[in-house]
Amino acid sequence: MQLLWPVLVLVHLPTILNTIAVVVYRRIAHTHDWEHADDLPQTAGDWLRDRAAVLGLRVLVTDQNQSDAFHYDRRVIHLSPETHFKSDAVFWAIAAHELGHARTYSELPLIAAFSRVAMWMKHLFLYVGTGLAIGNVLYMRPRGLDLAFALLAGSLVLRALEAIEEAYASYLAHGELRATGRLTPERLRVVRRVLLAALGTYVSTVIGGAILLSQWSIVERIAGDGWLGELGALTTLGWIVVIALCVLGLGYAYLNVARIKGLTETRNLFGLVWRLLSVILIALVWDLSGTTTWAWCVILAVISAQRVVVALLMMPGSIPVMAFASVVRKLSGPGHHPSNEYAASHAAGKPLISDGNRALREIFENRAQNPTPQSRLFDLIALFYLPLIVAIGGGLIT
Repeated sequence: MQLLWPVLVLVHLPTILNTIAVVVYRRIAHTHDWEHADDLPQTAGDWLRDRAAVLGLRVLVTDQNQSDAFHYDRRVIHLSPETHFKSDAVFWAIAAHELGHARTYSELPLIAAFSRVAMWMKHLFLYVGTGLAIGNVLYMRPRGLDLAFALLAGSLVLRALEAIEEAYASYLAHGELRATGRLTPERLRVVRRVLLAALGTYVSTVIGGAILLSQWSIVERIAGDGWLGELGALTTLGWIVVIALCVLGLGYAYLNVARIKGLTETRNLFGLVWRLLSVILIALVWDLSGTTTWAWCVILAVISAQRVVVALLMMPGSIPVMAFASVVRKLSGPGHHPSNEYAASHAAGKPLISDGNRALREIFENRAQNPTPQSRLFDLIALFYLPLIVAIGGGLIT
């Protein structure tokens, strides 16, 4: 336990640093939002729509997703109403930043292709690396922790490259707004401050990850020679539970592969429940054998369930971190400025919001029914518990 408590604290560090960075960003954005009148000639959404039309892009406004984002696969930028209907420099900067992403994908196709690969590879490395690290704490396979560290370091490097891409999108955004000739030098300074603060939210994640990796020796000491000691055994009731979990796992495997239309929410719920149950399955059977085959079957199952395992590790510190975040968020500033101009634009734009909500739902539904190869890869990783089920059924326990 003396070695475990630093881990239970450190796993929250990226969240804490990112919370602080987000608060700083919101404080800067909200302060400038209230300091400057909504007196630019267009709302951020109208300006973006005019500029995006030249590039063959579509702009949506939706209140079903409060983020602002560029969907490269649909050549669509979607904005929240709070961004779309404001006519001050803060929200022009946000809209221009998303345009910067779209320009990167249009003007630098090789960089864009690399960015798309890096986007899912960083998650893949983090997913598999974390699962390998946890699994090797149990069994300490040769070079297992080295591979886990390499994957996690690779994920961190790709996150750093993502921050560089965000910086480039902000660079393009500043150039776009300066070229309009509509922003005074003071307003351009506001744009720079907002874009730099937004970049800080990405940099904070990289810094948090770097600090975590710098403490990797703690993981090595916790693992030692592995935790497997005297082999365990299951009672009859235990085997009934294991068999029941195996049957449920096979059911989830079918839903995950079939992707039956109209059952997306059911599949997602089933997947969440199964991942919770798979942790119980691992806890019941991990020490039933010391063979290499059995160890790797369990490690693969840990990889498929690593999100739940990490959530359980984070649980002891979650309440203090949530309390800290609640206090810190009070420093975010006065919040969004609901000016008269914004209220009028928002009221007039309700049909746009309705159309945007419908279009965004169609995008998400299409993705659910036609997943990308990257999504299919993560679906495959989610099935990594199947070798353990086969091992249980095939009598690999010796």
